[in-house]
Amino acid sequence: MVEATISKEMVSSSSPTPEDLKKYELSMFDQIAPSMFIPVVFNFPPGDDTISSSSFRLKNSLAVVLTRYYPLAGRVSDDGKSIDCDGAVPVAVAEYKEKRLSDLMEEHLGSNKLPRILLPCEAEFDTEVLPGSRVLNVQLNYFACGSLAVAVVFWHKAVDAAV
Repeated sequence: MVEATISKEMVSSSSPTPEDLKKYELSMFDQIAPSMFIPVVFNFPPGDDTISSSSFRLKNSLAVVLTRYYPLAGRVSDDGKSIDCDGAVPVAVAEYKEKRLSDLMEEHLGSNKLPRILLPCEAEFDTEVLPGSRVLNVQLNYFACGSLAVAVVFWHKAVDAAV
């Protein structure tokens, strides 16, 4: 079992979403695309920052980004054809005080368990995306060695690599 101290909070965009942009209609192609969550984990080597200053800077950067990419700060609508943009994204911060990232990777080598440990929410390809689900979820994973793993889980209908 991997022990971690986890805190959760909502990060709001640095400026409110204008009223006329609060509902983001999906294109016809996005409406017929598979409805699933996509997980991505980015690993970074140790840096000079403390956990608190690093997470503060990352959350502030996210707040600025959400102003321009406002659909990321929203929920799946009841009919699944649009995004209700409320200007906030859940962010979890996990601190593994006694684990190095390399230890964790070795323990789970050859299994698909490692991503699940680092992810902010359930993100299997067959996980049903329910109305009210967040479009974007973020988790910052800090390790004893100083490494950082930033995990994001996003709704495929809102974010994909096809464009």
